Amino acid sequence: MIYLVAPDPASFISGGNRFNQQILNGLSSLGLAYKRIDFVELDESKTNEENIVIFDSLYIEQLSIHLLNRIKAKKVFLIHLLSSMVDRRDNISNEQTLLSGFDLIIANSVFTKDYCTQTLGLVNNIAIVQPFIEKNQKIRDHSFRHKFIHVANWVPEKQIDLFLLALAKHKLPEDFSIYFYGDLHRSEEYFDHCKSVMDEYPDLKKHIHLTGILSHAMLLEEYEHAKLMIDTSSMETYGMAVAEAIAHGVPVISLGNGNTKLLINKSNGIVVKNMDEMVISILSFYRGELRFDQPDSVDIITEWSLFSNQLIQIIKA
Repeated sequence: MIYLVAPDPASFISGGNRFNQQILNGLSSLGLAYKRIDFVELDESKTNEENIVIFDSLYIEQLSIHLLNRIKAKKVFLIHLLSSMVDRRDNISNEQTLLSGFDLIIANSVFTKDYCTQTLGLVNNIAIVQPFIEKNQKIRDHSFRHKFIHVANWVPEKQIDLFLLALAKHKLPEDFSIYFYGDLHRSEEYFDHCKSVMDEYPDLKKHIHLTGILSHAMLLEEYEHAKLMIDTSSMETYGMAVAEAIAHGVPVISLGNGNTKLLINKSNGIVVKNMDEMVISILSFYRGELRFDQPDSVDIITEWSLFSNQLIQIIKA
């Protein structure tokens, strides 16, 4: 039996939860016995030698070497994000100690694997399992595209407040708009802060459209209408929204933090150094001064069989 110790993927919308659901669906398609459980449901009956226990990195604070030593099952650690990747470099030592106690680490990208080996110095067996990027089959020609979009939940790591402040420095064209898709209330405090920025610059409001949460199917439809994707994140260990945009032929202007810089090339977007350069590039693209070739999908998995076959590594490792 394979146990995935992770939050309910339906509990909130995020790239990590969607990836977890893909893993569960993949295990099912391979005909493997599996079950998702919450951390509090983990007991001795689930940790014997014949089982595999996969821990979502969200639970790293609850883990300890003492707990890991008691688990006889194959121990797997699934990395979505580590705190040391963002701003808590003091956590590196603790992460090194904990992660070294796992039989296998699942990295969602080359970037994440390199971080584990080069920054954390881990010598564990590390398997790369990239997310499956679903494509809408109704992709239209570029003449139909008109929206500038931003896809992310409103949380501090997405740096939306800094982006709004950079936008506010410019006199924006009357018909210029950016559509924001994502959970506005994932962090009420952060959304209120961003709202206060927009209140401070009233002229900014008419250019900002807050759509809120969309189902994934609806989001895939929105890529049909998108002309440009804007990525302001401080860290993406994979960058699912960026990969989805590229797979749908939408170029991306990004800060390139984490794996996103490996997804973007000169034909499908540009990596900028800071928010000011980002806004200048966006407006240049809007005026037609900045152009991209036909975006290509680089190393993105868009076939389900390729995704599910990656999971065999978990069994064989």
